[in-house]
Amino acid sequence: VFDSSGSFLSYINTSADPLYGPQGLALTSDGHVAVADSGNHCFKVYRYLQ
Repeated sequence: VFDSSGSFLSYINTSADPLYGPQGLALTSDGHVAVADSGNHCFKVYRYLQ
């Protein structure tokens, strides 16, 4: 994840539940990051914690 100026903030992929073929992402209205994971045939939603 990068901020609006391009600075690195954090990784969202985890070794416990890895992404396999992420194809797109979107921000939800409540600030979560939704990722389309084509390899796992699902959407995964992440919450950014500072």
